[in-house]
Amino acid sequence: MQVPVQLEIRLASLAHTTGRDTETLLQEAIERYADHEEHFLAAVEEGIASADNGNLIDDEKVLHWLQERERS
Repeated sequence: MQVPVQLEIRLASLAHTTGRDTETLLQEAIERYADHEEHFLAAVEEGIASADNGNLIDDEKVLHWLQERERS
């Protein structure tokens, strides 16, 4: 994989600052990304299953919840 020059510079700076090599930083970043995506996909599947079972929220309740969040 070709890493853009600007990203290589940032990665090298992080490696220097943290005392780790760039390969370790890349490995950690890929692992965090994979963890996040797996969690996200599991949550989507859970939501789809819930909707398939008829567990839905009324539009008005959702709009009210969104409006409350905007006020916070």
